[in-house]
Amino acid sequence: MMRLLKVFFWIVGGLVVLALIAGGAMALIGPRLGGGMPMTTSVWVETVKTGGMIETVSAPGVVDPLTKVEISARVSARIMQLPYKEGDAVVADGPDGASLLVALDDSDIQAQLESAQKRRDGLVASVAVEEQRIAASEASLAGTLTVLNDAKRELDRQQALHATGDVSEKVVEQAQRSADELQSRYDAEQASLEAARLGLEVSRFNIEAAEADIRQIGELLNYTTIRSPIDGVVTRLNVDVGEIAITGTMNNPGTVLIEVADLSRMLVVARIDEANIRDVEPGQHVNVRLMAYPGRVFTGCVQSVALSVASEPGAQYFETKVLLDETEELLRSGLSADVEVEVREHEGVVLVPSQAVVSRPIDDLPAEIRKDNPLIDPTRANTIVVFRIEDGKAVATPVRIGASDSLNTIILDGLDADTQIVTGPYAVLEGLQHGQQVEVGRLDGEDVEPEPVSEETVETPSTE
Repeated sequence: MMRLLKVFFWIVGGLVVLALIAGGAMALIGPRLGGGMPMTTSVWVETVKTGGMIETVSAPGVVDPLTKVEISARVSARIMQLPYKEGDAVVADGPDGASLLVALDDSDIQAQLESAQKRRDGLVASVAVEEQRIAASEASLAGTLTVLNDAKRELDRQQALHATGDVSEKVVEQAQRSADELQSRYDAEQASLEAARLGLEVSRFNIEAAEADIRQIGELLNYTTIRSPIDGVVTRLNVDVGEIAITGTMNNPGTVLIEVADLSRMLVVARIDEANIRDVEPGQHVNVRLMAYPGRVFTGCVQSVALSVASEPGAQYFETKVLLDETEELLRSGLSADVEVEVREHEGVVLVPSQAVVSRPIDDLPAEIRKDNPLIDPTRANTIVVFRIEDGKAVATPVRIGASDSLNTIILDGLDADTQIVTGPYAVLEGLQHGQQVEVGRLDGEDVEPEPVSEETVETPSTE
């Protein structure tokens, strides 16, 4: 029991000693924190300057050839030959003609062509027979007409004799019957001849239709050999020998067999956000960075801007094509890219590092700054400020900002050139308050490793 009491008194005594030590420490540092004065904070300081800035619009994109052809089959057949593989060069007009890309099995189409040709030949032969038959019918009709004319003259003669009483009525009737029979035969032969002529015309139309079928099947036969329409490189090969090439339908585009592209001129197909598209126009200079070439900047110009919006889940954009300047590097199709379109150039403007532009609650600013300040919107919760250095203190200065790039922001109003402002470190700027004591830890121009600028510091601070 006595041992437990001793342990208890030792613990209580230790706590008292610690309390006395802590109280003494507070007594020592209390003067530095008393009177509402914060501890001095080391900051980076720069002098505001005027200069020029190129306003840019950034967007992601994908490298794509300027000229690219996706080749599909026009007929459904088995693939017999694929002479080229991915990466091989092909031509549209070489010593032996265009490069053969695909050869399909043409045996079925050859059989259809032979059948159509035989059908055409049979129709030609039948037309020849019909022409001979018509010629014979025309000759027979001419003979019948001669006999008919003789019978009509004989009828006239007998009727004249009957009128003078030289022949009987019976003779006249026989002559009339003979003339009528010949007339009927002549009419029948003439009708038969007209029908034969119409039949001959139909046969000739059938020959023309057969010729059209032959031409159509011949075109299908030509489709069994696919040659390169452009000079370029095989960039994609989707099939193998022995597979069946499927033709497209209304709802099915069909099999893309081969893709051929001219890699000498490349595009970047960029997706410009609808909020920035109004500033993008054809002909503007563009800087392009590719993930595959770190540290390298490619150049180009805007070739075209889509007139209609495209969309994907959560975003709407306008497809913008950027034609890259010629380069020694072989750029591959499908590379990821980031583009910066130079949409506007500013000269003689007040510039500050984008990191120095921050947002602060309006209620945290002193009344003398808030009162009748045209740069503060009282309907908003926050306002945009830059911290000036004045008498060793950070002074929150409301400003109106303009365009920004990846490093600087234009100050339209509220800040003059040759003013010293706080530019960092960013961790200090996040919590820096109006009136806080500061000391210069780094002046502009000093050779100090720059602090990485986060995306948050580049963007325009919200004033909501």
